[in-house]
Amino acid sequence: MICGRLLATIVVGGGLAVAAPRTLYRTEFEPMATTLTIRADLSFEGNYYETGQLAPGIERLKKLFSVVYTNGTGTNQATVLFAENYAGSTPTLNLQALTDFLGQSRNLAKVTAIAFINNDTANTLSLTGNFLTRLSGVSVGTESMFVLPGGANVFFAPTTGFKYAVDGTHAVIATDVSTNFDIIILGET
Repeated sequence: MICGRLLATIVVGGGLAVAAPRTLYRTEFEPMATTLTIRADLSFEGNYYETGQLAPGIERLKKLFSVVYTNGTGTNQATVLFAENYAGSTPTLNLQALTDFLGQSRNLAKVTAIAFINNDTANTLSLTGNFLTRLSGVSVGTESMFVLPGGANVFFAPTTGFKYAVDGTHAVIATDVSTNFDIIILGET
């Protein structure tokens, strides 16, 4: 059995202030403070053995990589969660101009973890963009990072000095093939 999961708990604090409506159909809200707590697990567990033997040789494997991220900008910390599913489109994401699920603008300065999950079982997800040069093995403009059908690429950088920096030259992630995929980003503003 091979499994990977990303469990997220987001605690939203702060008061919700409703401004007087400008029209009968529009109400504006003040931005709320957010707090982030995430546990990211990558687990490999199983047995590998010979069949048909009286005393089969067994290789047992149990390896767990787990990081618990708390709110902040230090080691094992993040301040932003961005998670989105894209189906049937070819999005271009600017990491310095994201909008989270609360409708708040997020201008990332660093990425602490990023996951690309290809939900398509027939097509390869092809990713391009200048932010990918921050990830291992991808060069600018000439290559793509591929996520095979049903697969995932996950990058963790929990330590403060090794987080993936985002700047004007390294902020874009794009796809040129329309597949169904999820992207999950933990980062700092």
